[in-house]
Amino acid sequence: MANQEHLYILKKGVTNWAIFKPSFYKWNKWRDKNSEIRPDLSGAYLAGAKLYEANLSGADLSGANLYEAKVSDEEIADCNILFGATMPDGNRYDGRFNLYDDIELARKEDIDPDNAEAMARWYAGDD
Repeated sequence: MANQEHLYILKKGVTNWAIFKPSFYKWNKWRDKNSEIRPDLSGAYLAGAKLYEANLSGADLSGANLYEAKVSDEEIADCNILFGATMPDGNRYDGRFNLYDDIELARKEDIDPDNAEAMARWYAGDD
């Protein structure tokens, strides 16, 4: 479950969550001041959100719903974990960014990260 304070700060940085061009000044300023904190946005409902320019580096977006979110692959690839997330295209995250914490989670669940088939099944939720 997302840290409600982190989610609040992210949403606070947006002029209007769905309509206007967002300004991530507050979120990015908070991230600069708190660079040691890994934002927990796990399970957050961010569908349709305009996440341009948001510093998502190190964030936990596992299980988050990013369906139709306005965010680039480069911004998403800066996260630490996306396991179980719904991506902007509506598909479940498939491991394409090889995120460190995704790989560590797979290891903890006795999935061999060097076994592409096993990892694909794990990301698909078949394991």
